[in-house]
Amino acid sequence: MMLSKSMSQVAIIRPLVACGRSIRKRSVFVFVFLIVNFFLLRLVSVRTTHPTAGGNPKAPVEGEYLQLEDFASAVEKLQRHVSTVRSRCRRMARFGGLVTCDDCHKCIVDGGKLLCLDADVRPVPNSCHALSFGIGYDMSFEKALVQYGCRVTAFDPTSINLTNTVQPGNIQAIRLGLDARDHEFVQNFTDLRHQRTEQHQMSYRKYQSIIELLDYPDVHLLKMDIEGSEWKVFSQILSSPESRNLLNNVRQILLEVHLDFLTTGDDLETTYYNALQATDVFESLEDLGFHLAAFELNESTLSEYVLNNVNVSLYREISLIRRTPNL
Repeated sequence: MMLSKSMSQVAIIRPLVACGRSIRKRSVFVFVFLIVNFFLLRLVSVRTTHPTAGGNPKAPVEGEYLQLEDFASAVEKLQRHVSTVRSRCRRMARFGGLVTCDDCHKCIVDGGKLLCLDADVRPVPNSCHALSFGIGYDMSFEKALVQYGCRVTAFDPTSINLTNTVQPGNIQAIRLGLDARDHEFVQNFTDLRHQRTEQHQMSYRKYQSIIELLDYPDVHLLKMDIEGSEWKVFSQILSSPESRNLLNNVRQILLEVHLDFLTTGDDLETTYYNALQATDVFESLEDLGFHLAAFELNESTLSEYVLNNVNVSLYREISLIRRTPNL
């Protein structure tokens, strides 16, 4: 009886042990499966949000947090684009600019542009046409271009006293602004002379609309000083083959760069997207053959943004040139 009872217990225990072993094996398999999948998903996430060395920083996918190293990488990459000369000019000349002095010891030059006069990129006197966006109250650059031999069409929606009037020389000044879309609105202006506020209709047009307005001229030189709107304007111009083709005859782009979006107090993700947009503009222009030939800091506004020992000047003048092959 005792033997029979022992054998019956063994008969019951053996299946239980085998079942337990099977469960442990399945548990181990499930555990290993989960661990492997976790690391695979983590690897995909890292590849998505963290670019490889030399790659472009990417916007984080939905549900991911922006990594500080990605933000720093975007700022450093943008700094390289605005400060690394990639196409040297042998004959660089300054056109325009006004000298202002606070006292006898400190004077600055503002409004001048660096123009490359190398044979393959220089404006050809008596046959060149320049578009100038943003003149403020200083047309010294435009007048210098006219003296050089170019026809100039200048645009500014805020220069009430200079635009829509006949200018000396070969300058046409139009009260119209450049933007990424066509739109209009009413703006209040303070007339300090008469101590009163005036309302003026502000009209903005995208680049294609302005080219259509001018009946599709051949534009050889493009100057732009539009107070930070250059990034969305160029993003719009470069967004399609049709609009990019409007730059086909342009040999130089003279651009006042505004990077003050780095310090405007926006959240880190918005600032990051702005840095990506500016970098994308430079890379798209490089794809079209435009490379940095010269830059200088804006003496009137010497402001910097510092991150990880990288100093980024917020305002600077840059000259991009597109060389003719085999010259």
